Amino acid sequence: VTNAHVVRNATRITVQFSDGRAADAEVVGRDADTDIAVLRVGTSEGLFPVGRASGLDLHQGDRVYAFGSPFGFKFSMSEGIVSGMGRSARGVMEFGGFTNFIQTDAAVNPGNSGGPLVDIRGRVIGMNVAIATARGATGTTSEGQSAGISFAIPLATIESVVEQLIEKGAVS
Repeated sequence: VTNAHVVRNATRITVQFSDGRAADAEVVGRDADTDIAVLRVGTSEGLFPVGRASGLDLHQGDRVYAFGSPFGFKFSMSEGIVSGMGRSARGVMEFGGFTNFIQTDAAVNPGNSGGPLVDIRGRVIGMNVAIATARGATGTTSEGQSAGISFAIPLATIESVVEQLIEKGAVS
């Protein structure tokens, strides 16, 4: 599972694992409104599912960890807290109409998109999707980098969308 914008214009997708292995992948389905995509990876050898915090309540102030490859620094982790729940990121997102984001202050930068946001037990609670950046006098977004405000898609949304993409190839 990753963000739809990560694979939007891809002609070939390769997934790299933390042990250095790489495998080709294909898009099973994408949903632009929630910015979620499901990939099928060409191997299952040595893979195991990550724990999910399904059904657990998330609260403002909970400690979280964001994973990804910011600016190409592969397999990076940053720490923060949940700053808010049910946020709209319309001013910082170029797609979709989804507005129920987790806001965090974990350092998230270009390259973190599609990476997991996890709780203190390493269970997935969301997926990194967007960052707030400064706007210039013209109203255009400046070069994106962490400004201390990032957004993640909540796990409940991911689970619902992923199930539909796998079963139907689309979200209803």
